[in-house]
Amino acid sequence: MKIALIFPSQLGQSRTFLVNEVLSAAATQQGHTIVEPEQAEFVLLFEQQIPDNVIGKKGAIVDIDQAFNQPEETLLQAVNSLHILANNNAQQDAKGTTISKDKIKKIVGVTACPTGVTLTFMSAEAISKYAKTQGWEAKIETAGQIGSSHLLSKADIEAADLVFVAADIDIDLSKFEGKLLYRTSTNLALKKTEQEFDKAIKEAKIYHHNDKPSQVKNKNMEDVKNPVRADHATMDKGQIKKIVGVTACPTGVTLTFMSAEAIANYAKEQGWEAKIETWGQVGSNNLLSKADIEEADLVFIAADIDIDLSKFKGKPLYRTTTNLALKKTEQEFDKALKEAQIY
Repeated sequence: MKIALIFPSQLGQSRTFLVNEVLSAAATQQGHTIVEPEQAEFVLLFEQQIPDNVIGKKGAIVDIDQAFNQPEETLLQAVNSLHILANNNAQQDAKGTTISKDKIKKIVGVTACPTGVTLTFMSAEAISKYAKTQGWEAKIETAGQIGSSHLLSKADIEAADLVFVAADIDIDLSKFEGKLLYRTSTNLALKKTEQEFDKAIKEAKIYHHNDKPSQVKNKNMEDVKNPVRADHATMDKGQIKKIVGVTACPTGVTLTFMSAEAIANYAKEQGWEAKIETWGQVGSNNLLSKADIEEADLVFIAADIDIDLSKFKGKPLYRTTTNLALKKTEQEFDKALKEAQIY
Protein backbone atom coordinates (compact mmCIF):
# COMPACT_ATOMS: atom_id res chain seq x y z
CA MET A 1 0.00 0.00 0.00
CA LYS A 2 1.08 3.59 -0.61
CA ILE A 3 1.04 5.45 2.71
CA ALA A 4 1.42 9.14 3.50
CA LEU A 5 2.55 10.28 6.95
CA ILE A 6 1.27 13.71 8.01
CA PHE A 7 2.87 15.05 11.17
CA PRO A 8 1.59 17.91 13.37
CA SER A 9 3.42 21.17 12.65
CA GLN A 10 4.12 21.67 16.35
CA LEU A 11 5.88 18.30 16.73
CA GLY A 12 9.35 19.63 16.01
CA GLN A 13 11.91 18.60 13.41
CA SER A 14 13.86 16.13 15.55
CA ARG A 15 10.79 14.27 16.80
CA THR A 16 9.27 14.26 13.32
CA PHE A 17 12.47 12.83 11.85
CA LEU A 18 12.70 10.03 14.43
CA VAL A 19 9.05 8.95 14.13
CA ASN A 20 9.25 9.13 10.34
CA GLU A 21 12.34 6.90 10.34
CA VAL A 22 10.87 4.12 12.50
CA LEU A 23 7.50 4.16 10.71
CA SER A 24 9.13 4.17 7.27
CA ALA A 25 11.23 1.15 8.24
CA ALA A 26 8.16 -0.67 9.58
CA ALA A 27 6.20 0.20 6.43
CA THR A 28 8.93 -1.19 4.18
CA GLN A 29 9.06 -4.37 6.27
CA GLN A 30 5.31 -4.85 5.82
CA GLY A 31 5.41 -4.20 2.07
CA HIS A 32 4.17 -0.60 2.10
CA THR A 33 5.65 2.46 0.40
CA ILE A 34 5.82 5.96 1.89
CA VAL A 35 4.61 8.58 -0.62
CA GLU A 36 3.28 12.13 -0.76
CA PRO A 37 -0.38 12.61 0.28
CA GLU A 38 -1.53 13.12 -3.33
CA GLN A 39 -0.32 9.62 -4.32
CA ALA A 40 -1.36 7.86 -1.11
CA GLU A 41 -3.88 5.03 -0.85
CA PHE A 42 -4.26 5.87 2.81
CA VAL A 43 -3.04 8.54 5.18
CA LEU A 44 -1.65 8.22 8.69
CA LEU A 45 -2.43 11.21 10.94
CA PHE A 46 -1.28 12.02 14.45
CA GLU A 47 -3.89 14.61 15.45
CA GLN A 48 -7.63 15.13 14.99
CA GLN A 49 -7.17 18.11 12.66
CA ILE A 50 -7.54 16.81 9.10
CA PRO A 51 -5.80 18.75 6.28
CA ASP A 52 -7.99 19.73 3.33
CA ASN A 53 -5.77 17.91 0.82
CA VAL A 54 -6.54 14.47 2.31
CA ILE A 55 -10.29 14.85 2.90
CA GLY A 56 -12.05 11.98 1.13
CA LYS A 57 -9.05 9.64 1.34
CA LYS A 58 -8.88 6.58 3.55
CA GLY A 59 -6.96 7.19 6.74
CA ALA A 60 -6.41 6.53 10.42
CA ILE A 61 -5.44 8.67 13.40
CA VAL A 62 -2.80 7.12 15.65
CA ASP A 63 -0.98 8.03 18.84
CA ILE A 64 2.44 9.57 18.17
CA ASP A 65 4.10 7.89 21.17
CA GLN A 66 2.75 4.46 20.25
CA ALA A 67 3.90 5.01 16.67
CA PHE A 68 7.45 5.68 17.89
CA ASN A 69 7.60 2.86 20.45
CA GLN A 70 5.60 0.21 18.53
CA PRO A 71 5.77 1.15 14.83
CA GLU A 72 4.97 -2.31 13.43
CA GLU A 73 1.91 -2.81 15.62
CA THR A 74 0.77 0.77 15.01
CA LEU A 75 0.78 0.21 11.25
CA LEU A 76 -1.10 -3.08 11.55
CA GLN A 77 -3.77 -1.44 13.70
CA ALA A 78 -4.01 1.53 11.34
CA VAL A 79 -4.51 -0.66 8.26
CA ASN A 80 -7.35 -2.44 10.06
CA SER A 81 -9.08 0.72 11.27
CA LEU A 82 -9.18 2.76 8.09
CA HIS A 83 -12.10 5.11 7.49
CA ILE A 84 -12.94 7.89 5.08
CA LEU A 85 -11.45 11.17 6.30
CA ALA A 86 -14.13 13.86 6.45
CA ASN A 87 -14.11 17.59 7.02
CA ASN A 88 -13.54 18.30 10.70
CA ASN A 89 -16.85 20.12 10.93
CA ALA A 90 -18.55 17.06 9.50
CA GLN A 91 -16.97 14.47 11.78
CA GLN A 92 -19.62 12.32 13.42
CA ASP A 93 -19.36 10.85 16.91
CA ALA A 94 -20.63 7.47 18.08
CA LYS A 95 -23.81 8.97 19.52
CA GLY A 96 -25.50 9.06 16.16
CA THR A 97 -26.47 11.59 13.52
CA THR A 98 -29.93 13.09 13.53
CA ILE A 99 -31.46 13.69 10.11
CA SER A 100 -34.97 14.65 9.10
CA LYS A 101 -37.33 12.84 6.73
CA ASP A 102 -37.58 15.83 4.42
CA LYS A 103 -33.83 15.65 3.76
CA ILE A 104 -34.04 12.07 2.52
CA LYS A 105 -34.41 11.51 -1.21
CA LYS A 106 -33.05 8.00 -1.59
CA ILE A 107 -32.43 5.03 0.68
CA VAL A 108 -30.70 1.71 0.11
CA GLY A 109 -30.90 -1.34 2.28
CA VAL A 110 -30.18 -5.00 2.83
CA THR A 111 -32.48 -7.64 4.28
CA ALA A 112 -31.26 -11.07 5.36
CA CYS A 113 -32.61 -13.96 7.40
CA PRO A 114 -31.03 -17.41 7.88
CA THR A 115 -33.05 -19.05 5.09
CA GLY A 116 -33.00 -16.00 2.86
CA VAL A 117 -36.64 -16.49 1.92
CA THR A 118 -39.77 -15.45 3.83
CA LEU A 119 -38.63 -12.72 6.23
CA THR A 120 -35.95 -11.54 3.82
CA PHE A 121 -38.42 -10.74 1.05
CA MET A 122 -41.34 -9.65 3.24
CA SER A 123 -39.22 -7.15 5.18
CA ALA A 124 -37.72 -5.85 1.92
CA GLU A 125 -41.21 -5.27 0.58
CA ALA A 126 -42.27 -3.50 3.79
CA ILE A 127 -39.25 -1.19 3.62
CA SER A 128 -39.86 -0.38 -0.05
CA LYS A 129 -43.54 0.37 0.55
CA TYR A 130 -42.78 2.66 3.48
CA ALA A 131 -40.17 4.52 1.42
CA LYS A 132 -42.72 4.98 -1.35
CA THR A 133 -45.25 6.53 1.08
CA GLN A 134 -42.55 9.05 2.07
CA GLY A 135 -41.72 9.90 -1.53
CA TRP A 136 -38.26 8.36 -1.30
CA GLU A 137 -36.49 6.34 -3.96
CA ALA A 138 -35.49 2.94 -2.56
CA LYS A 139 -33.43 -0.06 -3.60
CA ILE A 140 -33.23 -3.06 -1.26
CA GLU A 141 -30.74 -5.90 -1.66
CA THR A 142 -31.86 -9.31 -0.39
CA ALA A 143 -29.33 -11.83 0.96
CA GLY A 144 -29.54 -15.39 2.24
CA GLN A 145 -28.70 -19.02 1.60
CA ILE A 146 -30.25 -18.87 -1.87
CA GLY A 147 -27.95 -16.03 -2.86
CA SER A 148 -28.31 -12.26 -3.22
CA SER A 149 -30.73 -10.31 -5.41
CA HIS A 150 -31.14 -6.66 -6.43
CA LEU A 151 -27.45 -6.08 -5.74
CA LEU A 152 -26.54 -2.52 -4.81
CA SER A 153 -24.02 -0.80 -7.05
CA LYS A 154 -21.40 1.67 -5.88
CA ALA A 155 -23.46 4.44 -7.48
CA ASP A 156 -26.60 3.32 -5.60
CA ILE A 157 -24.76 3.50 -2.29
CA GLU A 158 -23.07 6.84 -3.01
CA ALA A 159 -26.42 8.43 -3.93
CA ALA A 160 -28.20 7.17 -0.79
CA ASP A 161 -28.99 9.43 2.16
CA LEU A 162 -29.59 6.48 4.49
CA VAL A 163 -28.67 2.79 4.62
CA PHE A 164 -31.34 0.64 6.32
CA VAL A 165 -30.19 -2.87 7.22
CA ALA A 166 -32.64 -5.51 8.47
CA ALA A 167 -30.63 -8.66 9.11
CA ASP A 168 -30.76 -11.63 11.46
CA ILE A 169 -27.44 -13.06 10.30
CA ASP A 170 -23.95 -11.60 10.01
CA ILE A 171 -23.48 -9.86 6.66
CA ASP A 172 -20.57 -7.92 5.23
CA LEU A 173 -21.34 -4.20 5.53
CA SER A 174 -17.93 -2.96 4.36
CA LYS A 175 -19.34 -1.47 1.15
CA PHE A 176 -21.27 1.03 3.30
CA GLU A 177 -18.09 2.58 4.72
CA GLY A 178 -18.71 6.24 5.60
CA LYS A 179 -22.48 6.06 5.04
CA LEU A 180 -25.24 6.84 7.52
CA LEU A 181 -26.48 3.39 8.59
CA TYR A 182 -29.14 1.91 10.86
CA ARG A 183 -29.54 -1.79 11.65
CA THR A 184 -32.49 -3.75 12.99
CA SER A 185 -34.06 -7.20 12.60
CA THR A 186 -36.22 -8.43 9.72
CA ASN A 187 -39.10 -9.03 12.13
CA LEU A 188 -39.12 -5.43 13.39
CA ALA A 189 -38.67 -4.05 9.88
CA LEU A 190 -41.70 -6.06 8.78
CA LYS A 191 -44.04 -5.56 11.74
CA LYS A 192 -43.01 -2.13 13.01
CA THR A 193 -41.71 -0.45 9.88
CA GLU A 194 -42.66 3.13 10.76
CA GLN A 195 -41.30 2.79 14.29
CA GLU A 196 -37.97 1.49 12.97
CA PHE A 197 -37.65 4.31 10.46
CA ASP A 198 -38.40 6.86 13.19
CA LYS A 199 -35.58 5.28 15.20
CA ALA A 200 -33.33 5.22 12.14
CA ILE A 201 -33.82 8.96 11.70
CA LYS A 202 -32.66 9.52 15.30
CA GLU A 203 -30.11 6.74 15.81
CA ALA A 204 -28.39 6.11 12.46
CA LYS A 205 -24.59 6.30 12.68
CA ILE A 206 -21.74 6.78 10.27
CA TYR A 207 -20.53 3.24 9.53
CA HIS A 208 -16.85 2.31 9.78
CA HIS A 209 -15.24 -1.12 9.34
CA ASN A 210 -13.65 -0.98 12.76
CA ASP A 211 -16.93 -0.43 14.60
CA LYS A 212 -17.86 -3.21 16.98
CA PRO A 213 -21.07 -5.03 15.97
CA SER A 214 -22.87 -3.54 18.99
CA GLN A 215 -22.29 -0.05 17.57
CA VAL A 216 -24.44 -0.74 14.51
CA LYS A 217 -27.30 -2.69 15.99
CA ASN A 218 -30.73 -1.74 17.26
CA LYS A 219 -31.28 -1.91 21.01
CA ASN A 220 -33.91 -4.60 20.47
CA MET A 221 -31.49 -6.88 18.64
CA GLU A 222 -29.40 -9.57 20.25
CA ASP A 223 -25.68 -8.89 20.36
CA VAL A 224 -24.22 -9.76 16.95
CA LYS A 225 -21.06 -11.14 18.55
CA ASN A 226 -22.88 -14.40 19.34
CA PRO A 227 -26.16 -13.89 17.45
CA VAL A 228 -28.08 -16.91 18.70
CA ARG A 229 -28.09 -17.26 22.47
CA ALA A 230 -28.62 -20.89 23.31
CA ASP A 231 -27.37 -23.37 25.88
CA HIS A 232 -23.65 -23.26 26.51
CA ALA A 233 -21.75 -26.15 24.95
CA THR A 234 -19.13 -26.57 27.69
CA MET A 235 -16.47 -29.11 26.73
CA ASP A 236 -12.91 -30.05 27.60
CA LYS A 237 -9.88 -30.31 25.37
CA GLY A 238 -9.94 -34.10 25.50
CA GLN A 239 -13.30 -34.15 23.70
CA ILE A 240 -12.02 -32.23 20.70
CA LYS A 241 -10.59 -34.01 17.67
CA LYS A 242 -11.25 -31.46 14.94
CA ILE A 243 -11.98 -27.74 14.76
CA VAL A 244 -12.95 -25.48 11.90
CA GLY A 245 -12.85 -21.71 11.85
CA VAL A 246 -13.06 -18.49 9.92
CA THR A 247 -10.81 -15.45 10.19
CA ALA A 248 -11.69 -12.08 8.67
CA CYS A 249 -10.44 -8.51 8.91
CA PRO A 250 -11.44 -5.48 6.78
CA THR A 251 -8.48 -5.82 4.41
CA GLY A 252 -8.47 -9.60 4.47
CA VAL A 253 -4.70 -9.69 4.55
CA THR A 254 -2.39 -9.30 7.55
CA LEU A 255 -4.55 -10.06 10.59
CA THR A 256 -6.70 -12.53 8.65
CA PHE A 257 -3.78 -14.79 7.76
CA MET A 258 -1.75 -14.23 10.93
CA SER A 259 -4.68 -15.13 13.19
CA ALA A 260 -5.51 -18.16 11.02
CA GLU A 261 -1.93 -19.37 11.39
CA ALA A 262 -2.03 -18.82 15.17
CA ILE A 263 -5.26 -20.84 15.46
CA ALA A 264 -3.91 -23.66 13.29
CA ASN A 265 -0.64 -23.78 15.24
CA TYR A 266 -2.44 -23.92 18.57
CA ALA A 267 -4.71 -26.72 17.31
CA LYS A 268 -1.66 -28.67 16.14
CA GLU A 269 -0.10 -28.34 19.62
CA GLN A 270 -3.27 -29.85 21.11
CA GLY A 271 -3.29 -32.72 18.60
CA TRP A 272 -6.44 -31.45 16.89
CA GLU A 273 -7.12 -31.46 13.18
CA ALA A 274 -7.91 -27.92 12.00
CA LYS A 275 -9.14 -26.19 8.87
CA ILE A 276 -9.43 -22.40 8.85
CA GLU A 277 -11.25 -20.43 6.16
CA THR A 278 -9.96 -16.89 5.50
CA TRP A 279 -12.16 -13.97 4.42
CA GLY A 280 -11.54 -10.41 3.30
CA GLN A 281 -11.52 -7.96 0.43
CA VAL A 282 -9.19 -10.26 -1.49
CA GLY A 283 -11.85 -13.01 -1.41
CA SER A 284 -12.23 -16.26 0.52
CA ASN A 285 -9.65 -19.03 0.72
CA ASN A 286 -9.44 -22.56 2.12
CA LEU A 287 -13.25 -22.81 1.99
CA LEU A 288 -14.95 -25.13 4.46
CA SER A 289 -17.08 -27.91 3.00
CA LYS A 290 -20.29 -29.22 4.51
CA ALA A 291 -18.38 -32.35 5.56
CA ASP A 292 -15.67 -30.26 7.27
CA ILE A 293 -18.31 -28.50 9.35
CA GLU A 294 -20.26 -31.66 10.20
CA GLU A 295 -17.09 -33.38 11.48
CA ALA A 296 -15.96 -30.43 13.61
CA ASP A 297 -16.32 -30.47 17.39
CA LEU A 298 -15.91 -26.69 17.64
CA VAL A 299 -16.25 -23.68 15.35
CA PHE A 300 -13.79 -20.88 16.19
CA ILE A 301 -14.51 -17.51 14.58
CA ALA A 302 -12.02 -14.62 14.67
CA ALA A 303 -13.61 -11.78 12.73
CA ASP A 304 -13.60 -7.98 12.78
CA ILE A 305 -16.25 -7.63 10.07
CA ASP A 306 -19.75 -9.02 9.64
CA ILE A 307 -19.69 -12.46 8.01
CA ASP A 308 -22.43 -14.97 7.21
CA LEU A 309 -22.33 -17.76 9.82
CA SER A 310 -25.52 -19.53 8.75
CA LYS A 311 -23.63 -22.62 7.54
CA PHE A 312 -22.62 -23.30 11.17
CA LYS A 313 -26.20 -23.70 12.39
CA GLY A 314 -26.40 -26.28 15.19
CA LYS A 315 -22.64 -26.31 15.88
CA PRO A 316 -20.85 -25.18 19.07
CA LEU A 317 -19.45 -21.78 18.08
CA TYR A 318 -17.23 -19.18 19.71
CA ARG A 319 -16.45 -15.74 18.30
CA THR A 320 -13.62 -13.34 19.07
CA THR A 321 -11.44 -10.78 17.25
CA THR A 322 -8.46 -11.47 15.00
CA ASN A 323 -6.24 -9.48 17.37
CA LEU A 324 -7.14 -11.62 20.40
CA ALA A 325 -6.91 -14.84 18.38
CA LEU A 326 -3.41 -13.81 17.29
CA LYS A 327 -2.01 -12.43 20.55
CA LYS A 328 -3.93 -14.41 23.19
CA THR A 329 -4.65 -17.67 21.39
CA GLU A 330 -4.55 -19.96 24.41
CA GLN A 331 -6.72 -17.60 26.47
CA GLU A 332 -9.33 -17.43 23.71
CA PHE A 333 -9.46 -21.22 23.32
CA ASP A 334 -9.88 -21.59 27.08
CA LYS A 335 -12.82 -19.18 26.83
CA ALA A 336 -14.15 -21.02 23.79
CA LEU A 337 -14.29 -24.29 25.73
CA LYS A 338 -16.33 -22.60 28.47
CA GLU A 339 -18.42 -20.12 26.49
CA ALA A 340 -19.08 -21.67 23.06
CA GLN A 341 -22.78 -21.72 22.24
CA ILE A 342 -24.89 -23.76 19.86
CA TYR A 343 -25.36 -21.46 16.88
